[in-house]
Amino acid sequence: MRCGGSTAEGLSADATRATPVTVDGGLRRLRVAVLAAASALAIGSTALAATDARASIDRLYDRYRESGFCAICAPERVFDRSTAALISHERGATPPGEVGVLDFDPLCQCQDPGGMRARLVAIRKSGDRADADVALHFSGSGDERRVRLVLVRERRAWRVHDVVGAHGGLRALLLSAR
Repeated sequence: MRCGGSTAEGLSADATRATPVTVDGGLRRLRVAVLAAASALAIGSTALAATDARASIDRLYDRYRESGFCAICAPERVFDRSTAALISHERGATPPGEVGVLDFDPLCQCQDPGGMRARLVAIRKSGDRADADVALHFSGSGDERRVRLVLVRERRAWRVHDVVGAHGGLRALLLSAR
């Protein structure tokens, strides 16, 4: 699968400008703002603790609404280290102009995710692993596909370790191509 253009990430030009802090209460306002932000982060992370795997899956499939999203173009953002390495190896081993074994998007089991909607059917979590059954509905064709995502907690986030669809698993496919 070919990857389109990438979107630059980082601060906008306006966000890089420093805001001066005045001595007359400005430092106090800064302290209050920092404490408020830290409290919000602590509360937010606690609230997400029970559902963070579910929320990660929702955010992952929400990314398909972004123009040009490609899960395998920057696999380290979506997949765990070992699966990202397998994807990178397969893409690097494929000669330019050729199509490798990964000629589809494994998360949607498709080549064109346009009109796709994902629905989390079930999730089973045990420690740093979660198995999620996801129903993918494609509005243009009325087609529905099921995938099982195997997630692992790595680098303080949930990452995709494997995607198992009707034709088998992503890792098995990538390992068979080596």
